[in-house]
Amino acid sequence: MINTLSIVRRLSKSGINREQAEAFADVVQDTLADAVNQQNASLATKDFVHDENKVLRGEISDLRGDVSDLRGEVSDLRVEVSDLRGDMNTTASDLRTVISAVETRLVYWIVGTGLAVIGILVAAGVLP
Repeated sequence: MINTLSIVRRLSKSGINREQAEAFADVVQDTLADAVNQQNASLATKDFVHDENKVLRGEISDLRGDVSDLRGEVSDLRVEVSDLRGDMNTTASDLRTVISAVETRLVYWIVGTGLAVIGILVAAGVLP
């Protein structure tokens, strides 16, 4: 707090009339009171900080739960990807087996067709 009486006395001693000194002291006191009120309005109370701390701790806890859930989902995805790789390897192996069988049949058809053509040409007398 400001001692307005002391201000008035000092100003009066320096030659300023009492009415002006009192007005000046009142202005100084009001200005300082406004400044203090504005500063107090922007200061956080202990209860406010405590409450905000609780809220933040709750949000951090929620985020930890979300991260834990995401880790579980990532783990599940890894299992699914691993299963898909296994399925792809099985499918690739099956395709190789089918392709090999088709290649074998084609070779038989080509050789058989070639022998049949030679047989027909020999029978027709084109080949000796």
